[in-house]
Amino acid sequence: MDKIKIFHISDIHVGMKFLRYPDSVKNSLIDARFEVIQRAISVADELKCDIMAITGDIFENIKVSKREVERVTQTLKAFSGSAIWILPGNHDYYNDTLQLWQWFKASMPDHAIILDTPERKRFEIEELNVDIYPAPCDRKHSETNALEWL
Repeated sequence: MDKIKIFHISDIHVGMKFLRYPDSVKNSLIDARFEVIQRAISVADELKCDIMAITGDIFENIKVSKREVERVTQTLKAFSGSAIWILPGNHDYYNDTLQLWQWFKASMPDHAIILDTPERKRFEIEELNVDIYPAPCDRKHSETNALEWL
């Protein structure tokens, strides 16, 4: 193999409440967040992508429900590629004490990795070495740039 395919999405914002909408519309919009993930996986699989990268704000905030987290992780298990890379964004920033990420880790697919530290990560995918340089958020608003470590 001399190349890899990466399917990239971001800003899904599972857990958004849509409180200003009537219940029927609100519920459709909430379900649409999960449908986006399902459709993305379907397209990524059709294209035979090796990696699915979700780079920031898969969740609306750090206080989403366990049910929403588990619904995301169960949906992600359908991806047939080599790996799923999850990069925490400013809305779902990473801190290992947060229930969000504890729940996510407890039920995430075996081929998923949370890119929670700002350091080079090396993966071997189909005989290729792949280096990535994640810049995860560790709070909603930061005084420093997450890319400064580079």
